[in-house]
Amino acid sequence: MNLNVIRKVLFVSLPAFLIVGCDSLPKGSPSLPAEHTYSKEDFLPVSIKFNGMTEISAGETENTISITPHIDVYDAAGSRIKAPGIVRFELFELIGRSQDSLGPRLKVWQDFNLNTFETNNRYWSDPLRCYIFSLELDSNLVKPDTQYQFTAVFISGTNRFSDQKRIDFNK
Repeated sequence: MNLNVIRKVLFVSLPAFLIVGCDSLPKGSPSLPAEHTYSKEDFLPVSIKFNGMTEISAGETENTISITPHIDVYDAAGSRIKAPGIVRFELFELIGRSQDSLGPRLKVWQDFNLNTFETNNRYWSDPLRCYIFSLELDSNLVKPDTQYQFTAVFISGTNRFSDQKRIDFNK
């Protein structure tokens, strides 16, 4: 081999070797054995949560309010996941200065059945890793200076998870 070729190879590879080094693979790397043996139950949904992108705005028609809930579904590891199930949304009036502040249920929207690939994919947002729904509410149901509780229920198999979000339509 030519001496110049050997010098060029060493000139390029030696600095790269010094920068990168020869450390072992980091923990959690796929080629390392897992510290915990996972079961299929670890990947099932265990909770849901409204995320911060949930929006309330004027509806498409004059007397409607548009609600765009963004729902995160979590597994046992706390990762946001896509899962089959049924999602239901409910709106309750909140009654101030009451032991049970949950007042009458004003609206129940039609269930969203996410048990088929087609409907599950329709509401799932891959970049945001959450489900996005679009709901319309008759603005005549909303009273001024009243707070409401918006509830999402996720039913998966025999498990039922819910989350609540207080909303004020006057803001």
